[in-house]
Amino acid sequence: YKPDLILMMGLAAGRTHVNIERIAINVNDARIPDNLGNTIRNQVIVEGGPDGLFTNLPLEAIMKRMHKKELPVMISNTAGAYICNHIMYKTLHYIKTYDLKIKAGFVHMPYLPGQVLEKPTMPSMERRYMRETITTIIDVLLNPVPLDIKQ
Repeated sequence: YKPDLILMMGLAAGRTHVNIERIAINVNDARIPDNLGNTIRNQVIVEGGPDGLFTNLPLEAIMKRMHKKELPVMISNTAGAYICNHIMYKTLHYIKTYDLKIKAGFVHMPYLPGQVLEKPTMPSMERRYMRETITTIIDVLLNPVPLDIKQ
């Protein structure tokens, strides 16, 4: 595959908005076990790699479009230190290592309403807002408009 765009997505309990992640850090540090029962603490993802890698998505252009559409989206400055961060870091590291011209980023989604039926205080978001958010991000990336032009 030779993609132009890699948009990774994950679930983030407790988030009220869709979060576009700005940076991935070079560490795995999970407080809970993964699906195989492994708990990884304070482990470097890529030995000798940068401490952090920033998304190369045009965050300002994405947020401008989101605000225009009144979508509940925000930029997050941490993808955590668990699986989502690991995937984001490894992807950005690969792109940087091989000097690839691929746009890549990670988006965290809140729970759907059906996932919080037993947790009445846990935030959730309707599927239609999530779908519109992802569609809008892809549209911004595939059809860029200069920031000084009204979007």
